Amino acid sequence: MSTTAEQRKTDLVDRLATEARGRVPSDLAAGAENFVRRYFAHVAPDDIIYTSPDTLLGGALSLWELGKDRQPGQPKVRLFNPTLEANGWAIEHTIMEIVNDDMPFLVDSVSAEVNRRERKIHILLHPMIHVIRDKKGRRQELADPGKAPAGAVAESYMHLEIDQETEPAELDAIRASIEQILGQVRLTVADWRPMRKRLEEDIEELVGATLPMPAEEVTEAREFLRWLDQGNFVFLGYRRYGFETKAGQDFLPPVPGTGLGILREIRAESKARGHEPLSKEFSEYARRKDLLIITKANSASQIHRSVPMDRIGIKRYDDKGNLIGEDRFLGLFTSAAYSRSVRDIPMLRLKATRIIERAGLDPHGHDGKALIDILESFPRDEFLQATDSDLFDITRGILLLQERQRVALFTRKDVFERFVAAFVLVPRDRYTPDFKERARAILEEAFDGRDTKIDDHVTSSALARGLFIIRTTPGKIPQPDIRRVEAYLSEAARTWTDRLLESLIQARGEEAGIELHKRYKKAFPMAYQERFPAAAALYDINHVESVLANDNLVVDLYRHRTDQRQFHVKIIHAGAPVPLSEIMPRLENMGVKVQSEVPYEILPAGAAHVVRIRDFSLSAEGMQDDLSAVKKKFEETFVRVWRREAESDAFNKLVLAGELEWHEIALLRAYAKYLRQVGVNLSEAYIQQTLANNPSLARLLIDLFTTHLDPQLGPATPRGAA
Repeated sequence: MSTTAEQRKTDLVDRLATEARGRVPSDLAAGAENFVRRYFAHVAPDDIIYTSPDTLLGGALSLWELGKDRQPGQPKVRLFNPTLEANGWAIEHTIMEIVNDDMPFLVDSVSAEVNRRERKIHILLHPMIHVIRDKKGRRQELADPGKAPAGAVAESYMHLEIDQETEPAELDAIRASIEQILGQVRLTVADWRPMRKRLEEDIEELVGATLPMPAEEVTEAREFLRWLDQGNFVFLGYRRYGFETKAGQDFLPPVPGTGLGILREIRAESKARGHEPLSKEFSEYARRKDLLIITKANSASQIHRSVPMDRIGIKRYDDKGNLIGEDRFLGLFTSAAYSRSVRDIPMLRLKATRIIERAGLDPHGHDGKALIDILESFPRDEFLQATDSDLFDITRGILLLQERQRVALFTRKDVFERFVAAFVLVPRDRYTPDFKERARAILEEAFDGRDTKIDDHVTSSALARGLFIIRTTPGKIPQPDIRRVEAYLSEAARTWTDRLLESLIQARGEEAGIELHKRYKKAFPMAYQERFPAAAALYDINHVESVLANDNLVVDLYRHRTDQRQFHVKIIHAGAPVPLSEIMPRLENMGVKVQSEVPYEILPAGAAHVVRIRDFSLSAEGMQDDLSAVKKKFEETFVRVWRREAESDAFNKLVLAGELEWHEIALLRAYAKYLRQVGVNLSEAYIQQTLANNPSLARLLIDLFTTHLDPQLGPATPRGAA
């Protein structure tokens, strides 16, 4: 009977726990064994059963040793690269060990910081241990988590294996950042209840307060704040700000002693900002008669998720309706807040109702339901931050598209001008990674932005939606022509087949062009589309049609627009692939050298078989840039040779060298054979090379023949005749 992975893990942990007893003093043996068992308790079998037992036990006992002495409230962090010589065990990754009081957000926050530093976590073990320590912080014993005595402290032990780092300065920087984050987590957890208490007080102050906005808005705002405290918001920080006007300028200074969580201490830059006047735009925004400010903070969260923090501002007014300050909460909306219907979230439901009413739509009608669907799928952060006016313009614009296959752009500027939110609607099949990169570049240039983040929304709808958040510089955002930017995006979204349709209609007219497009829109492979523009495909469509209709071979001599140093010849035929051994000698006899070949298989809709385009890159000495004089002559000569209507030999070099027709070359070939018959002791190869080296003489021989024998010129007059 085979052993399961889980049983193998159990056996392995038993062996490791037993061995741990023998590696520590006898008075610590029971504790070490207990720790090892808890250390591996929640690890996936595949994470350990293929690892060396010495490495596993070495990592466990190293963490056990780190936690031997620790004062409550003080984390211990260590990073090192274990070696057999120094540690008795080794691994190719850098080890990070953390011992801290157990609290929420530890694993998420540490993992987010490691990822932010672009390092991969190969394994993470996180046992939670109840420990009894003496007054000096020395570990006395491990307590049973189910029967922990009053003096036991729940501690978090973390073992991470991350991408190897050997530079001491970088190891110190990582350790310092982890310690700083653990301190932030401690502040947040310690002040969690006081922050909620502060929110409750703000809510109570709104009851019966005289406020300069409709009662309906106050009620919804109050309900929204209550909703935040119902598991929909992770509170990270709080601070009260005043609002002062001096010499006609507004200021928003922090109120000392009010900070909680990550805002407990007022940093120097925060104090400095309190003495700086607000910008004109921000001052106007602050003085608007509304109650809540919902936006994104300038900085990303170091706790729980490494994303920009959400900022909830509650404006404070005096009895006369004058703004006197703001209570500001920093945190993160929970996943539940993003998944619930907007109709279940206070304040958002009021926004949605106002938009539907302003649009004049029946909520039960087709357009009304469509607008509700747009609102439900609207990015929640944008729904929270956008004004009613912006939200109406964008959602109504999306509604009016009515699934049309076109590109549309809608934008919203952050009130603090830190970013521009650009909604790009594009046909679903064109919303590709390549398009997103082109769109990113277009939008960043239009708004002089950078560091754009993209949120995709792709469903069964005909249109995909991309939300591009473009970071901008406050006070320096250009005012581009949105319709012009939209046109650039439309061009970026156009596919090769779109351009093919346009070219076909221009060349053949709408009816015939559309019919040909149906036949060829999926006929050309991606490699062909990447090399040739759609307009160039018109020539090959004509060639392919000719091959299918007449079962013939078509030759096309040309220069590629991106490869002017070489010229190319396409050999287009149906049927099985023709071996290179049959093609290359014919081409080389025409005075060219084949540098490379790229084959393409073309299968038009309804065609019985594929047509092959063999694209040869060629070189030739003395080849002119302008191929017009030799193009048709080269193509016809090759076809004649292919059909065995002309011979394949070095005389054919005169097509390019002397600009001769295939039948003119046949005449020179006949001359050479005649000379051999009358006994001239010159080889045919010698004659071929001589004429190829002197193409002007070959041309004169043809002219002489024509002058003497062309009936239209009349009888030739002998030299010296009267």
